[in-house]
Amino acid sequence: ARENAALNGIKNASFHAGKAEDVLPAILDDELKALGQDCEVCAVVDPPRPGLHRDVLQALKDCTQLSRIVYISCNPDSLVEDVAKLTAVRDGFDPFIPVRAVAVDMFPHTVHVEMVLLLERSTRAPMPPPLPAKTGEGGDEAATGAAA
Repeated sequence: ARENAALNGIKNASFHAGKAEDVLPAILDDELKALGQDCEVCAVVDPPRPGLHRDVLQALKDCTQLSRIVYISCNPDSLVEDVAKLTAVRDGFDPFIPVRAVAVDMFPHTVHVEMVLLLERSTRAPMPPPLPAKTGEGGDEAATGAAA
């Protein structure tokens, strides 16, 4: 991963090996202290079928500098459970909200798809664009039901 990042000129990423539940809390503490409070963090998670470990979920929720999570999942059941935990509202906590989801068919001719879900902190997520006004074939009058 480091060689690939170097080949592509990526200098603002760090790579760590180990069980996520063992290394992630320390990484978030150590790396963010070194980078300062103004650093904005994006996490990419691709958990095993059972989903994210509870310590990983807690570390992600507690990291206030973490503004975005890209969640890749091969199991829709564990995805739903983890997203419910990440989006739960509680006092003093800025929950994540799902922003965009894409199903990726990596296994043609099977029922299996990978789900890629973007979550952002509710205070940092962009507002969705307004829905376009409905107009009928007859103009505004047909859409509102007004008679001429």
